[in-house]
Amino acid sequence: MATSSIAQMQKDIKAYKDVGIPSFVWGDPGIGKTQGVEQMFEALKYNIMFLDLSTLESIDLRGLPAIDLQKELVKWIPPEMLPNKKRDGNKGILFMDELNVAHPSIQAACMPLVREGRIGTWKIPKGWYIIGAGNYQSNRASAQKMPTALADRFGHINAVADIETFTNYANFIGIDPLIVAFVRYRPELLHKMDEHEQIVFTTPRSWEEAGKVCKAPDGQRFRLMDGLVGDGAATEYEGFFKTYMYLPTIEEIIKNPKTTMVPTEPSAKYAVSTAIARHADKKNFSAVMDYAMRLDREFEIITSLDATKRDPDLCDHKAFVDFAKRNQDIQI
Repeated sequence: MATSSIAQMQKDIKAYKDVGIPSFVWGDPGIGKTQGVEQMFEALKYNIMFLDLSTLESIDLRGLPAIDLQKELVKWIPPEMLPNKKRDGNKGILFMDELNVAHPSIQAACMPLVREGRIGTWKIPKGWYIIGAGNYQSNRASAQKMPTALADRFGHINAVADIETFTNYANFIGIDPLIVAFVRYRPELLHKMDEHEQIVFTTPRSWEEAGKVCKAPDGQRFRLMDGLVGDGAATEYEGFFKTYMYLPTIEEIIKNPKTTMVPTEPSAKYAVSTAIARHADKKNFSAVMDYAMRLDREFEIITSLDATKRDPDLCDHKAFVDFAKRNQDIQI
């Protein structure tokens, strides 16, 4: 099955949604499948209801019976976890996470939900869309084989981690720029799961957590990073961190952008370009770009695009307009 970055995943989901085909997103743990879906539909002002099927029994989906004495029949009252148009709005997403971790009886109960949008007499409201997500059996994440009858009802998307999506997300939520710089410098460590049994490995999610401890005191820092991203990545990060300690401060760069020392090592250039982009604003953007121009062109581009993606208003700044004129050969 072809692979999609998280950004491509979002486009693929929209394409399936537009023609009424439920989507199922496959991918390794921690790559951002759930966050990617959330960001996409929150931007579209959709309500999102999460259905964690790994914790449910089949009866939980159908609800409880209620006797209608007047009509002499039993009706089923749907559970609160399913969308109700009056309560939950005219458009939304029913996100069935960990679907292939669920018990086979739950997966069987989901077949009419995915195929026809119903469970018993309950029907999904018009304007609501179904998305499923799960990990591969090879990920050792308790996943089970999905029945072919259920799998056949989805449009399947194979999502993979990618640097651009992680960088945009990290800059948006404020993950420490040192983590962003390191992962840019060593992109193969963004997501790496060895085939042998492993508890700790690198994923976009583990790097997000690592951003909270990446500047801990010497000695402790390595242990904390090791516990989140593993020994190999933590060791490499230590070397990167020690290089970072010798770089000029943001204040020095902003104050004297044309004379402050410029690093020569690529790892240091990743660190400094990512850091100054994170701190760029309308007042200091000219100084930021003056310094960025003294780095190699690659890092000038990283600085300018990171800064303007985080703050689109900077696109109107003269420093960015000048940058765009100098770099008309790239697609901005």
